[in-house]
Amino acid sequence: IIEGANLYLTPLARSELEKLGVLIIKDSSANKGGVICSSFEVLTRLCLTDEEFLKEKKSLMPEILSLIGARALSEAQLLLTTHADTGAPLSEISERVSSKINTFKYQLLDYLTTITLSHDPANPLIQCLINYCPPLLRGKYRMRILEEIPDIHKKAIIATHIAGRLVYSRGLEWSPTIVDILPLLANDSDIFEE
Repeated sequence: IIEGANLYLTPLARSELEKLGVLIIKDSSANKGGVICSSFEVLTRLCLTDEEFLKEKKSLMPEILSLIGARALSEAQLLLTTHADTGAPLSEISERVSSKINTFKYQLLDYLTTITLSHDPANPLIQCLINYCPPLLRGKYRMRILEEIPDIHKKAIIATHIAGRLVYSRGLEWSPTIVDILPLLANDSDIFEE
């Protein structure tokens, strides 16, 4: 059963069906494509005029659909792999995925709100922002991404993109360790020098 954004099972019904072996894709996972689509809609609106959007729509829409498909595939792979490895119900895994992504996103946002974003396209955070965007926006409207999008939106995109990529690539059990941040520490002379 694949739940919809406005059509879903009660928690009790979901639990009972899962006990019977029914695989259920919870609304929070099933509707992730819709949420991502809305994000790209806002991004596109911030970068393009109405006239430019109408002109670019034919090229832009397949790119956005491809990005949504890739992110939906990442979600499905994590759900099904975790289910196969642990036997946990898909609805429980879906909640864990959302929770883990949100935890990382808010931790990143807490940090990002304390800094001023660079305007240098080579900066890793700016690269993350640019890489999130559809190829057409990246190539043809890169300067608008850097100059027109308010910093609060840039930071939200960066935090969400990094959080999702971490959870989908590292899995639900991964938590950062000292080894993960060692390359950052190696550049901090206060730690390695007297």
